[in-house]
Amino acid sequence: MFSVPTTPAGHFITIFAVSATLLILYLNFLNSATLCSGSDNFAVKNPIPHRSSFDKNNGSHSRKRQPISREGPEIRQVVFAKVHKAASTTMQNIFLRFAFSRNLSLLLPNKKTSISEDTKIIARERVVPHPEGKKHYDILCSHVLYDEKEISNYFPESAVRIAIVREPLKQALSALKYYVFFWDPSGALTKGYWGHKKDPINGFLHHPEHFYNDKFGPSTSYINNRMSVDLGFDLEGMEAAKKNQTKINAFIKKVEAQFDVVLVSDYFDESLVLMRRILRWPMKDIIFLKSNVGEETKPALRKKPLLNSSILQKFRQWDMIDFQLYDHFLNIFLYTIAREQRFQEELKAFRTIQMDLKYFCHHDTESSSLRIPKSAWTETFTVLRSDCTFMTTDEVHLTERARSLQQQRYSAYLARSTQSKPEKNKTANKVAGSKSTHV
Repeated sequence: MFSVPTTPAGHFITIFAVSATLLILYLNFLNSATLCSGSDNFAVKNPIPHRSSFDKNNGSHSRKRQPISREGPEIRQVVFAKVHKAASTTMQNIFLRFAFSRNLSLLLPNKKTSISEDTKIIARERVVPHPEGKKHYDILCSHVLYDEKEISNYFPESAVRIAIVREPLKQALSALKYYVFFWDPSGALTKGYWGHKKDPINGFLHHPEHFYNDKFGPSTSYINNRMSVDLGFDLEGMEAAKKNQTKINAFIKKVEAQFDVVLVSDYFDESLVLMRRILRWPMKDIIFLKSNVGEETKPALRKKPLLNSSILQKFRQWDMIDFQLYDHFLNIFLYTIAREQRFQEELKAFRTIQMDLKYFCHHDTESSSLRIPKSAWTETFTVLRSDCTFMTTDEVHLTERARSLQQQRYSAYLARSTQSKPEKNKTANKVAGSKSTHV
């Protein structure tokens, strides 16, 4: 340590030194807090390992991340956790386009558009067979209630796991507006709507419990911590779990361990650029036109939320798990892109391409194609009118198209397998006959 003369100047130096030290410690604390989730205090970590294990404490299958190299060929095996009303249909369109262009296998429901909405179990009879009869698929981008043990039955440990989240208030309001007349298995959304028919938006913010039926549970609801439900939160005892900080912390920690990256739909362009870097995809494969963006036909659903601190705090209590989930992964996401080299340059280039794409697809009536020139971020590529059509085709028709193509490929595989068996049998018989002759 150092000593300071006991003079007025010495006292001043001492006070200055102590103050500077305290200031540095305080700034370090703020910096650490910025890199942690607001209430969870989980330190931000770099991606860690593609390693699968069985948790003996709770009997669940867990997975921990590994660093993903930024060099090498494009990654073609991806598990995307499709979270409701978080730009996930637009993301699904991107993954389907990627799969179609490379003739990849998709884990698809054999009916409708979702594999599982109310159970974590993914039964083989509920999915379209692999087109070549294999165990592991290439791409998942349909709705499931995420469970790593179930996912590991269909995808190898090396497949990159990607999730997405959205600011919880926006996500819940979007779900309310979309599902109230579209898909409401419990009837609670419809009941809540008619109970607050003059202003269902603000009625929901004041009384979210009026739009939820606890008897049916969280798996049938899209406005009660649905992002956490989609990412695998325990379906039992949801209301009690909101007050169980230990359980919430454990869930967030599990999500962080199992997914290689959690994207944020509120930063959608940034999310796609980051995903492109992680998967080592060409720029052409992440361009998009928005999908499944609903426009409310009911005037009451177009009303704006009227918020104050009290209302927002009440809603945070209702959506407690989703808010903590979002806060945690938003911090990690912002921290991650801040560390990416030349990220803003690539983001600007991507947005320029997007601007030209939107004009070509929506307004240009003369050109038959759009040529994107080579740059530091992309090779030259061309967008056709058929690409515009693909990017604006709805989820139902795209899923039906993907399912039909894969079923055709599977039928062809079975036919080839059947034809090859007689040949194998003939060969086996010849070998057996040859052996018996020598004997």
